Amino acid sequence: MGRRSKATEGRIEVMLASLGAGSTRTAAAAHAGVNRTTAYRWQRDATIRARVEKAEADFEVRSVAQIAQAGGEDWHAAAWLLERRRAASYGRAQTLAAAVDQMAPVELAPHPLEGLSKAEQAGRMREYADLWAAEAAEEPAAVEMPEEHGPADEATLE
Repeated sequence: MGRRSKATEGRIEVMLASLGAGSTRTAAAAHAGVNRTTAYRWQRDATIRARVEKAEADFEVRSVAQIAQAGGEDWHAAAWLLERRRAASYGRAQTLAAAVDQMAPVELAPHPLEGLSKAEQAGRMREYADLWAAEAAEEPAAVEMPEEHGPADEATLE
């Protein structure tokens, strides 16, 4: 004989009340005193699943109504709601794109070789190559260090 189910009506009601208040399913399960995997297993029952979905939908409808009501006084609430419900049209990416469109154009400095003839470009490239070669030749050569040295060897390193 199997173990008795923890899915009592009292625990289910506690979970539904938490979901109706806006909790995640994980938090609602913990509030009801069960692991989230247990709560998900309960939702295999179509009746419990429908009650869970209704509790979540009730919270969403109440929240949207509250935001919409606040939006009558403060446009931030309506903007917040539109950003989340219709992100493709009103999301942060569109806000950024609109801000960029209003920015003054940025003028970039010309490239150092721009406007030079092919011969002048080749000459400049040779000059750069010579400068780089000279800088590389000035770098000190790597000094080989003995693998092991103690206090007596420090004098020979100076």
